[in-house]
Amino acid sequence: MKTLLISPFFYPDEIGIALYNKLTVEYLLKKKHDVSIITAVPYYPEWKIKQPYDKAKLFSREKYLAATVFRVKHFVPKKPTALTRVLQLMHFTLLSLRFIFSVPKDCKIIVVSPFTSGIITALIIKLLRGGKIWCHIQDFEFDAAVATFTFKRFIKPLYKIESFLFNRCDKVSTISNAMFEKLKNKTNTPAILFPNFINIEGFKNTKDELHPYSLKTGRPQLLYSGNLGEKQDWNFFQRFCQEVKDDIDITVVGNGAMGDNLKEKLKGLSNIRFFNLVPYSELPQLLCSFDGHILFQKKE
Repeated sequence: MKTLLISPFFYPDEIGIALYNKLTVEYLLKKKHDVSIITAVPYYPEWKIKQPYDKAKLFSREKYLAATVFRVKHFVPKKPTALTRVLQLMHFTLLSLRFIFSVPKDCKIIVVSPFTSGIITALIIKLLRGGKIWCHIQDFEFDAAVATFTFKRFIKPLYKIESFLFNRCDKVSTISNAMFEKLKNKTNTPAILFPNFINIEGFKNTKDELHPYSLKTGRPQLLYSGNLGEKQDWNFFQRFCQEVKDDIDITVVGNGAMGDNLKEKLKGLSNIRFFNLVPYSELPQLLCSFDGHILFQKKE
């Protein structure tokens, strides 16, 4: 089977959507699919194009295992805002049209949202090359944009565009029960619940020794590992760190748009440390080296 995945997030990034896309491609290859990917240069979660892709051409082609990867070097804002993110997704979508005639005909086209605008590329490919479109939604980016949007008159048109795109897909899916109920109200396209997966085998063979980021202070060790972005409730996190400053050590392993601001606000506390993300291969040992893990997301 010929499968095309469209998403700006892919290997070598190893966090969030990029990781799931990479593992999905690996699974499809094991099932003997002929896989192609239209993606962007890696930039997330640092919001900075990574080496050596910072010197890449506007369009490039490479291999990931047996899959063909078509990359575009799109605009990446240094400080993401609602406006610059719109410009980013528009730029990625326009550049991705370059590969319409490079992908095989009659593919099963998987669009992973964000970016929802990838559906536009998929629709043009379907029109000119054939195929069926499945949009898998990891996050409702239009909802996130509306929450910070200044121009309220554009909210209704934005949701109409979102519904228009979802309605042009042959299938849509999302990752949680709450998102599934929301999705059914956004489109008349058949929807399914398709939760994200985890490879538990990697956690069965963790080494006995602690990860280097873990401390031996005699106090409880808490960990936050992941994106330092806008969806997390950092105000709550700051209050929590202040409350437990004499009792609990906290380690933050991650990168993201809110990283510098967070470090500045917490620089006076001695019980908190920051590290960059670890490779995926180290993640099981990292998670198994702490007494607990902190998760704190803003209410939707």
